[in-house]
Amino acid sequence: MLRSLLLQPPRFFFFKDYSLDLPDHLVKQLKIESEQDVAVLVIVSVRKPFSRSTANLKAPVIINQKARLGKQFIFDESPYQTRQPLQLASVSSEKKKA
Repeated sequence: MLRSLLLQPPRFFFFKDYSLDLPDHLVKQLKIESEQDVAVLVIVSVRKPFSRSTANLKAPVIINQKARLGKQFIFDESPYQTRQPLQLASVSSEKKKA
């Protein structure tokens, strides 16, 4: 039974180098006019222990915040996985810098 859905901006904590190119048909479908209008979120599966948690980087949720349109889009030709382990080392190194 699904009790909650955790959506996270992928570059916020765990995937600093995450990037993607939106196909033209998706840009048109979501009426995206500017990169600043777009929010990219990924679905995070939280597990116990937390170090086993994963993120779906292959099928992010793309949202045009200005037009209030969005959808989950599967990138077939993607180097990312649907269960990409969270890169916890990135978080640790960020804490050390602070």
